[in-house]
Amino acid sequence: MQDSAATEAGPPARGRRPLPPVPRVLWALVAVMGLIEITLTLADRGVIGAPWWRAWAIAMGGFYDQLFDGEVAPLYPGQPIAMFFTHAFLHGDIMHFALNAVVLLAVGKVNAAIAGHWRLLLLFLICAIGGALCFGLVAHTDSPMVGASGAVFGFLGFWKYNEWRLRVLSGLPQRPVWATVAALSVANVLVWLLMSGLVAWEAHLGGFVAGWLVGWLWRPVSRPGESLIEPPPG
Repeated sequence: MQDSAATEAGPPARGRRPLPPVPRVLWALVAVMGLIEITLTLADRGVIGAPWWRAWAIAMGGFYDQLFDGEVAPLYPGQPIAMFFTHAFLHGDIMHFALNAVVLLAVGKVNAAIAGHWRLLLLFLICAIGGALCFGLVAHTDSPMVGASGAVFGFLGFWKYNEWRLRVLSGLPQRPVWATVAALSVANVLVWLLMSGLVAWEAHLGGFVAGWLVGWLWRPVSRPGESLIEPPPG
């Protein structure tokens, strides 16, 4: 994912501080998702286990619209609730995981300076649930939804809300924020069209809105003048 918004002058350099390293808690979260995906990828290739492992994992942990609507019975007690967050730890393939992991680490580093390290886990879960809820309410499909992209877009929403807040406090124009939101919306539509509707844009939308709302509810751990509103390049 790339931010295609036009670049404008940021707030005065005074009060800015370098971003800290990626929090260990975020590395741990990505490591858990990575371990799951590597295991399933090796199973797909017959290195370990059996090729049906991924299908079984998705059946047990994916988010199903039919299950949300009560059209089918759960495979185990609590599945209709568990699937709201278990789907975020499963992916379609290694590239799906890698893309989500890269963005999660990059944006999570910025959000850690705003929310604190441990609240990133709560933010991840809230946005994953928000993405799943929107998918369940809007989508009408027999295909399961998996992936951390709802949480990733939630991290983007949280970051963009705090950029908007800081720009308001600093008297800077808010156009870059809305330009980024528009660019993300257009990118989602294009990818959805190019991939024949295989992208769960509903989860992206729900995650983004959840992240934006959490940004509004949570008080930053740092003073406004110390919060970076743009991630470092690279």
